[in-house]
Amino acid sequence: MRTVSNSDLYNEPNNSSLRDDQYWQFITEEMEITAVNYILPAGNPFGRSPLVIDRQIATNNLSTTQTMLVTVSGSTENQSSFDASAGFSTTVSTDFKCGVPGIAEGKVSVSATASTELKWGKVNKTTLQWSKSVPLEVPPGKTY
Repeated sequence: MRTVSNSDLYNEPNNSSLRDDQYWQFITEEMEITAVNYILPAGNPFGRSPLVIDRQIATNNLSTTQTMLVTVSGSTENQSSFDASAGFSTTVSTDFKCGVPGIAEGKVSVSATASTELKWGKVNKTTLQWSKSVPLEVPPGKTY
């Protein structure tokens, strides 16, 4: 039962001095995750296939485990540019009459326009170099 005329709803403790008729408590059950299933063939979070840099085969014909250090390195370069321009023009004009009154009179108009355009820009180049070395252990008689 509502005991206030205000229709707003709030979640406040019942000892609140603002509204003493609105307090809810939500009790949730404890849950336990028992399994997570991944659909690996459908997974491709980036929408593209991985880049294959190199393929190598490591064969160990010896009787002891051999370790080979595999190093992959590369670099990428990105270039972007920004160009901007600003310009303005101004025109000045005037009219005046000239001549001899009663004989010849004329009207002369003179105008001049000046304009300018300023351009500036910047080229940004970013190079990312990366390298990763991973030890590869090949057991005796195995090929990877």
